[in-house]
Amino acid sequence: MAPMLPHQVLERLEMIRASTGETLEEIWAKQSPAVRLAVFPEEARSFFKGLTLDEQAALQGNFNFWGRPSQQIPEEDFFIWKILAGRGWGKSWTGANFIIKKARALPRSRGALIGSTVSDVRDVMILGDSGIMANCPPDFMPLYEPSKRRLTFPNGAICICYTADQPNRLRGPNLAWAWCDELAAWRYPQAAWDMLMYCTRKGTPQIIVTTTPRPIPLVKQLVKDSIEDPESGIVLTKGTTWENFWFLSESFFQKVIARAKGSLARQEIYADILEDVDGALWSIKQIDALRVLKRPPGLDRIVIGVDPSENDGADNDEAGIVACGRSHTNHGYVLEDWSIKAHPAVWARKAYDLYLKLDADAIVVETNRGGKMIAHTIRSVVRENEEKPRIIEVTASRGKTTRAEPIAALYEEGRFHHVGTLATLEDEMTSYIPGISKRSPNRMDALVWAATQLFPIRMVNNQKVS
Repeated sequence: MAPMLPHQVLERLEMIRASTGETLEEIWAKQSPAVRLAVFPEEARSFFKGLTLDEQAALQGNFNFWGRPSQQIPEEDFFIWKILAGRGWGKSWTGANFIIKKARALPRSRGALIGSTVSDVRDVMILGDSGIMANCPPDFMPLYEPSKRRLTFPNGAICICYTADQPNRLRGPNLAWAWCDELAAWRYPQAAWDMLMYCTRKGTPQIIVTTTPRPIPLVKQLVKDSIEDPESGIVLTKGTTWENFWFLSESFFQKVIARAKGSLARQEIYADILEDVDGALWSIKQIDALRVLKRPPGLDRIVIGVDPSENDGADNDEAGIVACGRSHTNHGYVLEDWSIKAHPAVWARKAYDLYLKLDADAIVVETNRGGKMIAHTIRSVVRENEEKPRIIEVTASRGKTTRAEPIAALYEEGRFHHVGTLATLEDEMTSYIPGISKRSPNRMDALVWAATQLFPIRMVNNQKVS
């Protein structure tokens, strides 16, 4: 450890040590050169004062200085660099700087950005605070052409944008480098990944994967190969939210991270891959076993479940918007999750747009919060010449657990399936523990309302459940 660290720095390191169990030496060794300098104000002022304007400009884009050791491109040869890290670790920042370095080092090469959706690629990977455009130095700023789905760097390197919800678009190009963001949240992870592998057929391509852990088969297989197969070419970097203590607000750590407990904290903060959460009504193994890749043809009925949000305040819950269908074989399917945290008019229109997209039979709304105003809000966003939706209003007369148990029983019987991966919804379902969890699981509630409308009275283990 550096000698004579300031008292306030030692206090911070002690806070991290108390939560992670690491030694102070281990914590200090993970810090970036920028942090090591910043904790000594006099030395930092002297250092920056001695730089010329050109040197200052160069330092601003020097990721070796600003990034932590674990965020630097591995020195060993690799095919895939998999970063499995907690929230706020700096995954997007690392991915963006990886792309910038690869594009600069390989003029006229071709690379790819692959995210969960079009908006994720645009708003996080390209235009986000930690994205490519925010991190490129002025002399290497790319031209971003959204209509062409690409970034073109000054040296001719081209970065093409793809989304994992359209795997077939990955056909064709040969790629020298790629960034896969939030792989565990992709709608069709295996299909998109397989298509990407076919695009790495020449040269020595390198891929960075940045993701918060979820126990999907692809993530588990990559981790397993990185540990057990030295010839796989996979390098694993695992990190916790605590590593980025110096660049996240201290109040965030004191009020959120330090108080986080239980299984979800292990996943979201410490990047542990969790198979099951004790006491939850659903497990990811169960959902995976029943997952299908395509919506079955000829669904008898489709409904949109809405668990409303009363307003769009910073601390308000999301509005749950989940579409479910029932087949002629009496199986249920979760088709889409369009949940959103937004003003009532916005989420109401979102629910109606999903109703139109799926040609649904009804929108089911829970009226305990907002009463008749919920249905009125949805009807108010319908434009002239658009069809009026059928709205079914329901009231929660039973507890959340009692409502959810019959639907959980359908999964137990192997009769309810998810179409593709619906990561955030599945996280709610598999982490909600009746009687313990405090946060309202709006996506899960929306699913339950829709599923209950499709299966209102049924037989479970020879007992009638209403």
